[in-house]
Amino acid sequence: MSKGKLCFILFLLFLNLIIFIFGTNKNKIPIIKTDREPKNEKNELEAINETIAITTIQTQNIISTILSSSDKISEQTIINSSNEITVIQTQNINNSIIKSNFEKNEVMNGTQNQNIISTIFKIHNINSTKIIKQNKTSITDFKINKTTKIKKIGVISVDHGQNVGNNLLKYAMFIKLKELGFEPYIIGYLRPGNNISFLNDTINIRCIKRSFREIKRDDYDILMVNSDQVWRKTNLNYLDVGFLRFASNWDIPKFIYGASFGVDYWIYYRYEERYLKLLLSDFTGISVREEGLKKMVERHLNLYPTLVVDPTLLIDKKYYLDLIKNYKNEYTSKDNYIFVYSIDKIPLMQSFIKKSAETLNYKIYNCTMNDNDYLQKFIYGIYNSKAVITNSFHGIIFSIIFKKPFVAFNPQSRGNERFNTLKSVYGLKKRIVSVNNPPKISLLTGPFDVDMKIFDDLREKSINFLKKNLEIN
Repeated sequence: MSKGKLCFILFLLFLNLIIFIFGTNKNKIPIIKTDREPKNEKNELEAINETIAITTIQTQNIISTILSSSDKISEQTIINSSNEITVIQTQNINNSIIKSNFEKNEVMNGTQNQNIISTIFKIHNINSTKIIKQNKTSITDFKINKTTKIKKIGVISVDHGQNVGNNLLKYAMFIKLKELGFEPYIIGYLRPGNNISFLNDTINIRCIKRSFREIKRDDYDILMVNSDQVWRKTNLNYLDVGFLRFASNWDIPKFIYGASFGVDYWIYYRYEERYLKLLLSDFTGISVREEGLKKMVERHLNLYPTLVVDPTLLIDKKYYLDLIKNYKNEYTSKDNYIFVYSIDKIPLMQSFIKKSAETLNYKIYNCTMNDNDYLQKFIYGIYNSKAVITNSFHGIIFSIIFKKPFVAFNPQSRGNERFNTLKSVYGLKKRIVSVNNPPKISLLTGPFDVDMKIFDDLREKSINFLKKNLEIN
């Protein structure tokens, strides 16, 4: 055989060998690389007591794997539609040992689908995140990232001022959003000369100096309108406060929680209605605090808002008791007194207070917003009282929170709708009276007879509204 033929045969053999080697590997699943070598089995099964996140795992094909357990889920995940997986938050971290749940899970054949497909983690009591890859038995830790991003929420509210209801509903919404895993900032104008030390000491606030245009698109991940009378036109900035006009062209989640304008009649003109509908067109959700307002929005704007509770009802009463744990004044729980919180002077109310105190031999505990310690005095006064007489919406709400018998006079000068909703939806007709009809003193001594199931059901519905618009599963 000639030297040339021998070389040609050797070349063909070598070429076939190359084709064989690469041909047999062409269907192998690409390896997902990590920044470190896989741990041995013992280390893999040890829990890591850290908050974790998996970020930007780039690969040609991501195998669809579902890891689950039969008990509670301890991780909240978001699966991006692109070629990355992000685990947003890990909760309920403990030092338990990861069992062999993973070993029984099989990997789908990655060669069957050339698209990048999602991977879902639902793991019980695990504090490291893992994925089965490449074959049916191996487990690989991904890179740990301790900088999990907590979403910031800009909570647009009525002006910061010295007001019981205003401040306590801001405090309550802040607490609830923190409970749900977000970082809220309560935003509003600062009224000159007002004492806002309570807000400064308890929550994150931002004071608008001139215009809501001071807020920039990248300041927050989500914008929401907080409750209270944010839609009332007497507020010169109601379009920014109540309808987020300043953010009308922003591609950002926006929603409204518990809007109100207090009165029981529609306050907008036709030309305003068209503009309001335009502003609300890209909101993910709209809710209102009053039943009458819900019906008016349906009729005039052809929108269907959800009825929700006042934010102060969203949180446990322990958060209010925390505010007075070191507070003392001349009254104690051993004193028999009627707590009186009156915003308007109503002659019938004044005579009823005096007559009730004399008949029941109770002292009178007055609270006004002019007191330096007005918030602590308000909470402490209701909590330790025998009964409450008020003409304030939040005076009623906190009587219910602390389960105190109460009588409320409806101050028609400030609008009826809030009180109408409390009567019609919450069943408080006999405890909320008009300024012309004297109530019975026995209402202050009888048992607390408010149907709390009504409040509990609407509270749950309200929290679900929040979760839906915050994209919490």
